[in-house]
Amino acid sequence: DEVVYAWYHHEPEAESVCGFRKLTEPVIGALKSTDGGRTFVDLGVILSSGDLPDCNAENGYFAGGHGDFSVVLDREREYFYFLFTNYGGPLQRQGVAVARMRFEDRDFPLNAVFKYAEGEWDQPGVGGMVSPIFPARVSWVSSRADSFWGPAVHWNTFLQRHVLVMNRAC
Repeated sequence: DEVVYAWYHHEPEAESVCGFRKLTEPVIGALKSTDGGRTFVDLGVILSSGDLPDCNAENGYFAGGHGDFSVVLDREREYFYFLFTNYGGPLQRQGVAVARMRFEDRDFPLNAVFKYAEGEWDQPGVGGMVSPIFPARVSWVSSRADSFWGPAVHWNTFLQRHVLVMNRAC
């Protein structure tokens, strides 16, 4: 099969987000290749924050946004799960969060991704809110942010289960 699906972390030019502050607000998008990965078509942004960027953030990188993520398909091939970092909004919504998309929607992912928030999978991928599964302890707005970020998921053949590895800013 020559079809390849991929996803990307995009950081808009910092000047377009916060001007001279050089802070960005990442988003997550989807790609599709029909030639085995030689070329890709951009299917658009599928995960973005609904919170306004905070251009007073002191972390040196982000004014908000969603990024630094992994994608895993469940064993039943029913859902793709996106584990990503939410860098903005109120502290209780910052940290590592989850969204999902039905496998059957992979060719048309716009408006097909839903974030997990308050026990439900009903928040839109673009603009919806999240309930992080690993919440930040200190806001990403701070120069001393304390949060896990950049979740990496893989299947461990020895353990026979998925394993999640994360970075920590503190």
